[in-house]
Amino acid sequence: MKFWSSFIFTFYLQSLLAQNPEITEEKRLLSLGEKTCYKMQIPQQALPSVEKIVRKYLKNQSAESVKVPKASNEIIFKSVFLNEINTPHLLYFILEQQGSNVGWTVIFLNEKDSTNQENKASIQSFMQNIYKLSMIALYEDSIIMQSKALTEAETKLKNLSKDAQKNDKNTIKAKRDIADSEKEIEKSQKNIKQITAQLEGLTAAIGKAESNLKTAESEIGKVNQLEKTLKDILKRDKEMNKRLNELEKDPAANVNLIVAQKQDLMLSAEMIKNHKQEFLAEEKIGKDNLKSAEKILDKAKDNLNRAGKMIKTENKNIQKAKDNIVDKTKEIDDSEIEANRFHTKEKLKAEEEINKEKLRLELLKDKLSLYR
Repeated sequence: MKFWSSFIFTFYLQSLLAQNPEITEEKRLLSLGEKTCYKMQIPQQALPSVEKIVRKYLKNQSAESVKVPKASNEIIFKSVFLNEINTPHLLYFILEQQGSNVGWTVIFLNEKDSTNQENKASIQSFMQNIYKLSMIALYEDSIIMQSKALTEAETKLKNLSKDAQKNDKNTIKAKRDIADSEKEIEKSQKNIKQITAQLEGLTAAIGKAESNLKTAESEIGKVNQLEKTLKDILKRDKEMNKRLNELEKDPAANVNLIVAQKQDLMLSAEMIKNHKQEFLAEEKIGKDNLKSAEKILDKAKDNLNRAGKMIKTENKNIQKAKDNIVDKTKEIDDSEIEANRFHTKEKLKAEEEINKEKLRLELLKDKLSLYR
């Protein structure tokens, strides 16, 4: 309703508004000339609303609208009947917006001779009916608006309650997260302690692996020496074969030397065979030992690096858990502030507003019952 805002604020000041309007009688100059008029004010109304009520009321009474000049502010109906009067009447009336009220001026003329109707009781009864219908419409609209206001207030409290419940859930979840983070810190600290206890053994393993590598490298040195000796023997054997070839160019002259050289070559071949077997055996063992020592050292270094990375990771986990505890603690503090504000202020304010809206609604209903 257009006048709802002004009405709701003035209703309490006008709660003793009379059920029956004050109707006054005066002379007024109309299109018919100066006539006796009846006037009343309908409080907290808008002119279009009152005009709609009047027209509907007259239509229900089978009255007919009469066309008036465009510039005229008069409204005319014919075939209007008043209580206890059988004669049809012409009804001239003017509606005027007077602040928050509507002024209504009416003239009833006998349809036969256009004389003023002087039955004040019937005229007042007619006007009182319009007043009553207007006030009923006013309070019905006001009750609808007030019911909406009450629903909004209740919805506001419901939403505030939901927010409060959400805060409670957030607090519970944040506390659970803090407990989980504390467990993570404890777990990481335990892991760091265990890994730290292993560092000495891992470092010692690297030292041992390095020592084994040096031993393997020393053995490779011996293998290299065997290889050099073998190469020297092969070189000497080659030279002996070369001398034999020279001696065999004159076998008659060098027969004894040839025999001696061949014997030496046979001894050299046996020596080469033995040295070669020893070299190959030692070479395989040396290379296997060196490769194994290198792998063991690499693995020992990897184990130490892995342990260092694990300690670093666990420290990061601890810091992350601590940061999470700080964040969740702040969430709890914020939620508790919101919850405290809800329980100490917002809830009480919302409940107070609901009670006020309920009281206003009951007052409006009580007031409406006066006009029914």
